[in-house]
Amino acid sequence: MPFIESAGTQQGLPPFSFPGLSITSCVLQADSHRLQAHCDLLLNIDRRHHFRALGSHVFLAINQYPRMYSEYKGRSELGYTSQNEYYVMFPTIRYDLVAGFRVPREVTWTFPFIGVDNPTSAFIGRELFGFQKLVGSISAETAADGSFVASVAMPAFKSFSRETPEEELPLVGIQTGPPLNSPDKKGFPWNLTGVAEGAGFLDDMALKLLDEMDPGAFSVTNLKQIRDAQNPGEAAYQALVRCEWTLENPTVPVVYAEANIDIYDNDTIQIIKTLGLDQGTGSRLATPEATSLTTDMRFGNVTNLFVAS
Repeated sequence: MPFIESAGTQQGLPPFSFPGLSITSCVLQADSHRLQAHCDLLLNIDRRHHFRALGSHVFLAINQYPRMYSEYKGRSELGYTSQNEYYVMFPTIRYDLVAGFRVPREVTWTFPFIGVDNPTSAFIGRELFGFQKLVGSISAETAADGSFVASVAMPAFKSFSRETPEEELPLVGIQTGPPLNSPDKKGFPWNLTGVAEGAGFLDDMALKLLDEMDPGAFSVTNLKQIRDAQNPGEAAYQALVRCEWTLENPTVPVVYAEANIDIYDNDTIQIIKTLGLDQGTGSRLATPEATSLTTDMRFGNVTNLFVAS
């Protein structure tokens, strides 16, 4: 049935283009069992598709979008929006059921945590693609010596009680040293074979997928849900939504001399606990590498892998 457009709708439609996108990211050690638990809860809802976490690392990133355009027919000339974004993502292998056997089909990504400072982007991301975006405050700045500093605050509760007001609480802080003299020549995300080190559960066909990956093309798979208003504990609609993104004209990544990453769990948002990032170090986390690059991104080519309503 056709979607009914209302007069108050303010929604760009895919595909989207994001020229001049700046990506600053780092790799963090996580708990592979926690990552798999996330897949089992939010992705493994249809027996025809099965998702397995790839390795035991996650990518924490701060993205700066100077311009975001909808390229959908009739909306490509409406104008642009801008935003800052934070997310935590990790790669998975998607297996499809073929003749009773699970066959690896692709490497795809999942985003257990994501937030922006642009409400329109949050609404589009949730309603169309299933990204669980929050709207908060995100600042990012590059100093004169090239070092990078960023902070993220998202709406949350310090503690759960009827007397506790919701407020923007600090969630992520990043402080790097200046860039190294020798730039990193690896693409983004980093070579997945290295990320998957120690992931002995992957079969030969899954590892072959890594070797065949297009270094500039990626996909993300989300669980998109609409609550049943009459029965809020039930879903009126569920779907596994797959989207593709491509990176074009990337600059050579810059590697920072060091990076201090602080993550602050609260009663509402628990990144450390959910992903097993603590590793006995408290809120300050060790990262083997932090990099930054600028690129043009295209996002779209959406497919429903599974729909139930």
